[in-house]
Order: sequence, then structure tokens, then C-alpha cells
Amino acid sequence: MSRKYKSRNNNNIPSIPFNYKIVIVFGALVLIGLAYYLIDAQRQIMIRDTGYKMNTMRQEIRRAKDMNSNLRARLAKLNKLETIIIKLNEYGIKLKVPPIEKVYRLKLYEGVEGLGKR
Repeated sequence: MSRKYKSRNNNNIPSIPFNYKIVIVFGALVLIGLAYYLIDAQRQIMIRDTGYKMNTMRQEIRRAKDMNSNLRARLAKLNKLETIIIKLNEYGIKLKVPPIEKVYRLKLYEGVEGLGKR
């Protein structure tokens, strides 16, 4: 062999000292722990946000149910005959009982089959 090329021996490869290996392993463990902590923190934040959204939706549902019951109560009050008569009197509309000659009674048949049965 010529002198131009040096022979490669495995002895020339520098090895990492044991103290550095311990520092590298400890650093890797710290990074893994930090990553786990950040992932867990993000998961906890998502759970908290979902809980807030659920509570908000529950409050909206409760408000809608309350509003629905209030509207049903107002509708029941407005559907009473006395209330309707009072409102008609406020607008100046007087109801009259029709004469008996103008009252017609219609007989309605039930269903499609009832049309043929007269």
C-alpha cells in the first residue's frame, strides 16, 4: 500500500464518554416527559372547552324550554273565549248571533271510503 492512503482501523473512531451518554439519556427522558406533559395539558384544555360548550348548550336549551312554556301559557290565555271577546270589543267588532234560518248543518263523511256512502 502506498503511503498516500492511511489504513482505517476501528480504533480511530472516537467514542462518547460515559458521562455524556448519561446526560444524553437524561435529556431525552426530560424531552419525553415534557412532550407528555404538553400533550396532556392540551387534552385537558380540550376537555375543559368541551365542558364549557356543553354547559352553554344546556343553558340555551333551558332558556328555550322556559320561553316555550311561557309562550304556551300566553297562547292558552289568548285562546280563551273571554279574551277573544274582549279584544274584539276593543277593536269595535260586535258579534251577533245569526238567525236560525241562516244556520246550516253540514254532514261530513269520514275518510275516502265515506264519499261513496251517502
